[in-house]
Amino acid sequence: MAQAPETLRSVLIPLERTQIVLPNAAVAEVTAYVQPEPVEGTEDWLLGMVTWRGVRIPMVSYEALLGDQVPSDRRGVRMAVFYALSPNRKVDFIAVRVAEIPRLIRLDEDSLHAAPSADEAATGVLRSVEIYGDTGLIPDLDGLEAAVARQLTQAGVEV
Repeated sequence: MAQAPETLRSVLIPLERTQIVLPNAAVAEVTAYVQPEPVEGTEDWLLGMVTWRGVRIPMVSYEALLGDQVPSDRRGVRMAVFYALSPNRKVDFIAVRVAEIPRLIRLDEDSLHAAPSADEAATGVLRSVEIYGDTGLIPDLDGLEAAVARQLTQAGVEV
């Protein structure tokens, strides 16, 4: 009897010009967008700090991280809160500005394939992929967390 392919419950998170995919377990919550308080002395992609569940966490724009402009706020914008998973983490959570409500998907070896992209050289990007025939990115959460921690430390924000 043939064995069923292993599947991974994942979240497909829409951005303005692309999407990111993560295991469901890496996403703490998707919630209403909160306007971040800017942190002076940081790069544009670090939008600032937000309060989520009583904790101050950094919010980033993946669009700006990829070299695009920070999109203007519009109806439907949300924030997704990711767990920082690095064993040497300096921050516990990172909020990411997302364009629409993410959706749950199941991935297996037939639905996810590597795809070449210039975005792979960007901070916070592990790999470009094709997901069910559409393109997307797998974020490098360790790299993103390290970049956020560096920015906050340089700006004098305790992490």
